Amino acid sequence: QAADISTEKALLNGMPSGGEWTNRLVQMKTWLKDRANWIDGNYLRPPALNQDGGEVPDGFQVTLLGTNGTNRHSFALLPVAGGTNGGP
Repeated sequence: QAADISTEKALLNGMPSGGEWTNRLVQMKTWLKDRANWIDGNYLRPPALNQDGGEVPDGFQVTLLGTNGTNRHSFALLPVAGGTNGGP
């Protein structure tokens, strides 16, 4: 999107110089990259599942894998009233 705002357009809109526009653009890109890395580093990743979704048969073995590749837990789906493994 930086290409949408050329140096000429930046100068017409009050930017003191083309170099200042380039400097601010680099600063913004650096800030966005650093911010995304901070966010990624401060939130836990969700556990991985052995099924991407959709219907599964009764007794299907669901495996949850922790975010660090360990802590594997298995759960068996039991039949529910009405014969489905879905919600209400």
